[in-house]
Amino acid sequence: GSKAGKRKGIDMLYSQDLIEEVRSRNDIVDVISQYVSLKRNGNRYVGLCPFHNEKTPSFYVNRQNQFFYCFGCHVGGDLFTFMKDYESMTFQEAVKYLADRAGVSLPEVPMGEEEKRKLDQADRMKDMYKEAAVFYYKALFTPAGKNGLDYFTKRGLDREAIKKYGLGYAPSGSYLYKHLRSKGYSDRELADSRLVRINEKGAFDFFWNRVMFPIFDKGGHVIAFGGRVLDDSKPKYVNSDETLIFKKSNNLYGQQIAAKSRGDTILLCEGYMDVIALQQAGFTNSVAALGTAFNLDHVLAMKRTFRGKDKVILTLDSDSAGRASARKAINTLREGGYEDVRVLDMSPAKDPDEFIKTYGAKGYAERIEQALDSFRFEVKCKRNDFDLSNPDQKTAFHHSIAEMLYPISDEMKRNNYMEAVCEQEGIELSAMRKLVNKLGEENRVKKVVTVSEDTVIRQVKKDPLDGVLRSEQMLITLMAMRPEIIDAVSAYLKEDDFSSEMGRGITALMFEKTMGGKMTPAQIMEKVAKSDEDTAAVAAYFNYNGSELNEGTDLSKVLTDAVKQIKRASLQRQSAGCTDMAQLQKIVYEQRAVNTMVINVP
Repeated sequence: GSKAGKRKGIDMLYSQDLIEEVRSRNDIVDVISQYVSLKRNGNRYVGLCPFHNEKTPSFYVNRQNQFFYCFGCHVGGDLFTFMKDYESMTFQEAVKYLADRAGVSLPEVPMGEEEKRKLDQADRMKDMYKEAAVFYYKALFTPAGKNGLDYFTKRGLDREAIKKYGLGYAPSGSYLYKHLRSKGYSDRELADSRLVRINEKGAFDFFWNRVMFPIFDKGGHVIAFGGRVLDDSKPKYVNSDETLIFKKSNNLYGQQIAAKSRGDTILLCEGYMDVIALQQAGFTNSVAALGTAFNLDHVLAMKRTFRGKDKVILTLDSDSAGRASARKAINTLREGGYEDVRVLDMSPAKDPDEFIKTYGAKGYAERIEQALDSFRFEVKCKRNDFDLSNPDQKTAFHHSIAEMLYPISDEMKRNNYMEAVCEQEGIELSAMRKLVNKLGEENRVKKVVTVSEDTVIRQVKKDPLDGVLRSEQMLITLMAMRPEIIDAVSAYLKEDDFSSEMGRGITALMFEKTMGGKMTPAQIMEKVAKSDEDTAAVAAYFNYNGSELNEGTDLSKVLTDAVKQIKRASLQRQSAGCTDMAQLQKIVYEQRAVNTMVINVP
């Protein structure tokens, strides 16, 4: 989600006019649609939030205000905020990217010292990793690297494949350290790169006596390594530590090739050799997680890298550990928004590498076609938990299937799964349908009771401030949608009537512009927001989501009620602790005036 921090460099490098031109030439709906599937909802667009994991869409994009906001994780802002958070760009990079997209030419600007230092540091580290990759590659073809070369040859890789993937060998000792020192890198840089460990005893290479797999970013730069032992010692694999240029969960092995692949499918493997074997056999859409348990960060990395690929086929080892990994990965992928997850059966082969060697690319393509949807795969795994020769166990197994089926809200999808599973398991369809309906009914009753209890608790605990804040947000959204009502509102309310500093800042700018040109929500955000949290807060004010603004409602009544509530709360705050008689009389007079207030929407 949004990271805390100052919104540096907004006015420093590019003029406000230029930023406004870039903003106005890029439509927020068009840009965000490249990353998120959006559907029209009234005068806004809605989709699944890319910044947190959700099953029900709560991410709204407003074309009129050129803002986005998520009601689930409360991230929001304008186009620049979206590009910064989604693509991990700086503000300047976001401006440049959007300017290029819209054909706006930007002036050359000098870079800030700190920014330049960081960029130089990252560039030097990438150069160092490239140098290390070349060193390891060459070491593979020396007498010391013979065991490493034999290992790759035995795994069926020729010279061309070794070169394509930059495979290599790390000799024992401090050879890489000496080599990189000779290339002009300092001890400080080498320690920061984590390629070398430096302590009071001396300097030592991080990788010893291992075959080396360079890890590339999407652009094809070496950013890390995975090293595998050549004997049975543990750990079998060691990955580079995280650095300025490498975050484990933000990257996938094989992504530099897979990112360019066609089609709508990602093949998710377990090991580096599996990815190489599959990519070499023509399945260039293969990737693997990097040496850590597959998690939600990996899913978000997949979404960033593979836009348009919405089907994931798990092609993990076919042993019990592989099946357990697949079950975990299915849940993680579902949580991250992948609906279509399938599992490829590789038996009798142990892994994709062995499968390709034995049955070839044609056999693998056939298995892709036969891959089980995640639902049927889970049922198949569940079967192993029960002794089906025992009638009670068999009944318990059937009940466990029904418990998986009834929460599926899409009736057609539920029926299709039910038919497929009953056929797969030899279960009578009508009996399963009865069981699922019964479970659904029992849970509906439970839910109704819980919901009504929740409602009572919520009403008891309700904070009156919530209502005022809702009215303030609704009013600001309404004024942004219908600027012609700003004059009417500012006749009854002043910015001081708003309960929060943020609300006062926004309305001060909206009211100030009543007679002259209108200030856009995005321009207001630039003035009011001092940090990324502020940006999200401003976005919330311009993205009120209540039913009061639906088509067909009486806007004059909605507007009048909101203004009355805000004014009453303001007068209440003023009267609290006020001892001046004249001032109190003035407040009482204003309170009476509120009762007769009516605001018409032009």
